[in-house]
Amino acid sequence: MQISAVVLTTLMALNGPAADPAPRAVGNSAPRTEVISDCFVELIDEAKVSPQEAGILSKIHLHEGDQVYGVGVSESVTDYLQQRSYGVKMPAEPFLRKLREVLLTAGADPQTVTRAIDGILDKYGTQEGISGNDILDMVARSLQSNRGHGVAVSEFVEDYLQQQSYAVKLPVEPMLGDLGKVLSAAKVDPTDVPRAIQDLLDKYGARGRASSRDILETMERSLNIILGEIDVDRAKMQEDAAEDKLAVAHAKAVNTTSIEYATAAMRVARIEWQRNQIANNETPRTITAMEMERLLLTYHRSLWEIKQAEVDLKIAGLEEEVAQTEWRAAVDSVERHIIRSPLNGEIIDVKHHEGEWVQPNNSNGDPVFHIVRLDTLWVSGRADSGRIPRGKILERRVDIHIKELPAQLQPLSGIVQFASPEIQSGQYRVLVRIENRKDSDGHWLLLPGMRGTITVTLK
Repeated sequence: MQISAVVLTTLMALNGPAADPAPRAVGNSAPRTEVISDCFVELIDEAKVSPQEAGILSKIHLHEGDQVYGVGVSESVTDYLQQRSYGVKMPAEPFLRKLREVLLTAGADPQTVTRAIDGILDKYGTQEGISGNDILDMVARSLQSNRGHGVAVSEFVEDYLQQQSYAVKLPVEPMLGDLGKVLSAAKVDPTDVPRAIQDLLDKYGARGRASSRDILETMERSLNIILGEIDVDRAKMQEDAAEDKLAVAHAKAVNTTSIEYATAAMRVARIEWQRNQIANNETPRTITAMEMERLLLTYHRSLWEIKQAEVDLKIAGLEEEVAQTEWRAAVDSVERHIIRSPLNGEIIDVKHHEGEWVQPNNSNGDPVFHIVRLDTLWVSGRADSGRIPRGKILERRVDIHIKELPAQLQPLSGIVQFASPEIQSGQYRVLVRIENRKDSDGHWLLLPGMRGTITVTLK
């Protein structure tokens, strides 16, 4: 606009006054259509998957053309668990003591931290537990109301809440229905959802409750379908042994028989001592002093036995936590001998065969599987910066015509998610995100390398 004004002024100076131009509409110019030619369909994501441990490739479970699930599903389950576990009530006192350390580590002012903690205690201190959401909301309001404290501190608190809530035991049965919906929304094959939920029930149904972390790990193992295995049998035996040890530790941790017996024995000892005390008061020396001392000692010993039983139960709980950690380590060891997909996609190449030696996933790793994501793709093109301003195309829905597809399937629709700030030869790169779909025979309509055009309507 500035250049046009300069040109107009120059012309008026050379040619003299001119008649008033015809009136023009301002701000309501008609939409125009621009076409970006020579576009290509490209992959958004692909992976060449290597093992985590060196060894002999003992089994290959999937082959070219098979569908796999990966990180996308895990993220959906993680989001659901985070929302779910943030609503779980947690013990206030020990939680807040640790939270104070977290806030101070985040660089919050000590006085501000004290006020934030006291505010939560004033509101929830009389309750047995508070939810992670309540804590996060209150701390964020308290800290962000003070100059110098904001997002960074809130992120520390959220990280801490996530760690805490992932350890909170959640009821397995009520959450399975909702979790099934989450998995379906994550584009998991409906036949795989019941299997994933059944794995959870098999693992934790008898206990009734499981931590968010346990649920997530079980879901990942169930859904992230095994591509291949590297000498996994020994690691699985160690996992089975660790799981049995955990089951024994859990049985001890929930066994309150000793406390119940010690409590019953204490009541009997107390009644016996009280009755003999009454008898001696009514008829002095009915019971000898030595016998009374023995009865009193028996009563006191029963009190100590209750305390000892409580300590033993607490130790059993800690031993269960140790067994839980050992079991997780054994599970992790198994996982390191299993090859899974890091993304949702389709296997297009298997580069090794059973019985071959493969290297772990590092700079010298041997890719075993080549996986590409086909459910979502890019359509890439180069837009003319003079005709299509970069700022007007971002986040805009556009029409896409693919040369290889029949006319009845056109146009496809997508959203411009990237417009490069770098202009070369008057053009900049544009990436349109498009959801792929399958035809009636189950084949993807769009494939990498197809060519077409992008049509954008500008106002």
